[in-house]
Amino acid sequence: MGKKEIFTGLAVALLIGVNVYNLVRLAELDNRLPYLEGLSHDISNVGWSVTELSEDLNEMREQFVQEQAWVQENGYEIQNIDTAENTVDLLFEWRFRELADNEEVAFLYRLGSGEEWTELEAVHMNGLNYSLEHSFPLGSNISTQVIARSESESRSDALFELDFHDQLSSRVFLNANILPVDQEEFEIHIDISNNTDEDFVMAGNVENLRIAEASAFLYYQGEILHEWDILEGAHDSYSSEYSEEYFFYTLVEHEEASTDLENVELRVLVEDELGMVFERVERGGY
Repeated sequence: MGKKEIFTGLAVALLIGVNVYNLVRLAELDNRLPYLEGLSHDISNVGWSVTELSEDLNEMREQFVQEQAWVQENGYEIQNIDTAENTVDLLFEWRFRELADNEEVAFLYRLGSGEEWTELEAVHMNGLNYSLEHSFPLGSNISTQVIARSESESRSDALFELDFHDQLSSRVFLNANILPVDQEEFEIHIDISNNTDEDFVMAGNVENLRIAEASAFLYYQGEILHEWDILEGAHDSYSSEYSEEYFFYTLVEHEEASTDLENVELRVLVEDELGMVFERVERGGY
């Protein structure tokens, strides 16, 4: 037998040996598969247990921090919204963990991002409970803070932000588009959406937050071309307790402007029953 035949026989024997070994290992793995699946299930259960334990610890930590905080409860209720004066009446209530005999509780607030704080004396109700009722303007957001002061020291709670103005001013969405059609005309699309589904907004009279007027003004090279009443001219509209929407579109025939949309400007003005004005300005050719 030549060397070539010997090497070929050895190679075949080696391949057969490797395949037999692999078959044996596969059989062992197949026998251990139920065990591995059970182990995987146990690991998953341990993972869920660790997650639940972590959540319980976080809850216990938050509860402990709350129990140790000197202000145990801090909340407010909306008593009234005066749409004529554009103000909101709020009732604040606090419950303290402890107060020294000579400590006086006061309430601080500032409007918007200003640096000037106004101080009001909190009213002692009973025990460690205090309250305060005050009227605030709706024209800006309000930062508030409750403090306790004695002759020797003072302490304060974290800032409490009231974003009433943001809720009011961000609830109206305006979308305006100037769309080319051909050399002689272009199209105007206007969508108006007024969302009143907010905790603060819904606390007042929603009817006072409805859109009172909506107008669109079209300019070319600074000269007005058209003016539309969106509420009367809307092709589709929708109104419910939580929102109202208006959809307006029209074709504008103007040969010079149609080929020069960069100098066309569309201005949309919306005013609600509160007197708040919302504006959107869009230019063509972009």
